[in-house]
Amino acid sequence: MKSWRQIGLIILSLSVLSATEIDFRKLKIVTDLNNEKYARNGPCIAGDHDIIKLSLALSARVEKLFSEIYITSENGLIMAGDTVQTDRIKKWEDFASKKPLIRWYLILPTRLDTVYRNTPEMRTQWAQVIYEEIPIAEWNDQWTVNVADLNVKQQLFPGTAWFKAEIAFRGQFAATPGIENRYRVASGDYGGLSPKVFRLSVKSKTGNRFLDNLLIFRNLPYIANSNSWNGYWSDHQTKQWIGGDLMTFTYFAMELAGRSSLSYFGKLPMPPSNAFEATEYFELESHYRGGFFLMNRTEPIVIDQINFGLGDFVANRYQFAILARDRNPDEANREMPNRRLDEADLVLMNRGGALEMIPLGEALGDTLTLVRWRKRW
Repeated sequence: MKSWRQIGLIILSLSVLSATEIDFRKLKIVTDLNNEKYARNGPCIAGDHDIIKLSLALSARVEKLFSEIYITSENGLIMAGDTVQTDRIKKWEDFASKKPLIRWYLILPTRLDTVYRNTPEMRTQWAQVIYEEIPIAEWNDQWTVNVADLNVKQQLFPGTAWFKAEIAFRGQFAATPGIENRYRVASGDYGGLSPKVFRLSVKSKTGNRFLDNLLIFRNLPYIANSNSWNGYWSDHQTKQWIGGDLMTFTYFAMELAGRSSLSYFGKLPMPPSNAFEATEYFELESHYRGGFFLMNRTEPIVIDQINFGLGDFVANRYQFAILARDRNPDEANREMPNRRLDEADLVLMNRGGALEMIPLGEALGDTLTLVRWRKRW
């Protein structure tokens, strides 16, 4: 006599599964990077050069089958770190002939041009970031999508964004978690989205590992006094992708690049002395004159990988930024690096909102302190 599992496998071997045999359970978004053998669920950090495909994986019950199956366009799946057996993956041919209604949504904070603040003395102590779900019309009714085809890709990435998907077919419906799924802790709403909401982060390709990782925090809200609900860095609002400031993003980017400096938390970028272990002064002060920032008031500062370059700190008495792009002050040749620190170069900083690229001439004034990483990236 055949077991229930054997009977289920016989059912799965049929070429077509009817809607009456299928009971929708949960819908998940999985990521396929560079056409790998397996697509994975959970948050994804990808490189700018990667081919990034998002697919739907619908878990469902089939009549008389003990285990749930996954209906997907992918050939292989890794869910929660475990490889799904191939006999539990099914391409539902009904979807090819009678397409279901599929909708994709981009999820972003509604306000990136504002400063959020936690209020520990209040009953609701965590800054409340509000998000919106934006329909992605170009992805309608697609089971698998390529991020390169997203109309707003250039505005979003490098950076981080969240996604949601919905599927409806013959009276059944399933959706991935969306903006209603908030991050909750013992002290209430922690300010942002639950980790259950699918998150995609895309790094840059500047050639500087630290800066490449730092740029993925674009589109995260500026929380001026971001903190941890339990005192642990692992649960800090920045580590949970809720928000933060350039300082906390710096520490997280360092970790992602394989280097931790938590013992210096709150001290970067300005060292208490020139012997500071993590950074060192390139030149205590740099003054703007004749279109360039000068060292010792005479020689233009050279931008290179050895002395002062991308990913290093630029500061004044009140705030700091990070050098992000070398540009030419000549407007006709703006995007051609000239290897000199000038007003046209772009720095990454918080200026009343989320991280943004700002010309150095607008950012910090005419007198700057330059601080470089002692160990180059």
